Amino acid sequence: MQALISDMVKFETQTINELFHRGEWPGKCHDVGELPNREALGRLDALGIPDMTKIWKLRIGGPGRLWGFLVGHVFHVVWWDPNHQVWPSKKKNT
Repeated sequence: MQALISDMVKFETQTINELFHRGEWPGKCHDVGELPNREALGRLDALGIPDMTKIWKLRIGGPGRLWGFLVGHVFHVVWWDPNHQVWPSKKKNT
């Protein structure tokens, strides 16, 4: 949890472009329809936001990810994924 707070403090000093639009970390975008975790898709339906087409993530520490939607210049957090389960990596140790 300390890594989450520490990284969020760092993110607060960055622009949206610095966070998300470089194609690399700390932020990346995915198509919602390609989410491999069906439980995560169900959560979006339960939250009443199934019509979003892109979902964004911020890398926190090693495996941790903060997921949400980017609307304008505001990142709306949907969930904290401390164990990288929303979109599991196929690579080992990530």
